[in-house]
Amino acid sequence: MIYMASKAELSSGGSVQPERFGRFYLQELLNSGGMADIWFVMDGNNKPFALRKLKREFRFNFTARRNFVRGCETQRERLHRWLRGAWQD
Repeated sequence: MIYMASKAELSSGGSVQPERFGRFYLQELLNSGGMADIWFVMDGNNKPFALRKLKREFRFNFTARRNFVRGCETQRERLHRWLRGAWQD
């Protein structure tokens, strides 16, 4: 598994473990936007995924949460169209 440790974790001398998020383990921050971060994650079976995670400061902002969910649905639809097109070719 890949994990990007912080300077504090490296200087502590302890072992570094990926942070758990639901059934996933956060491995590496791929990109960070205004409202969400995109993480490379692994599930318990070491299957890789990309995960879009709402930033902590927006968890009680219901407008931001609604926009986040809408963005997730849009991305799912785009990916579905792309996969359907790739399978047909």
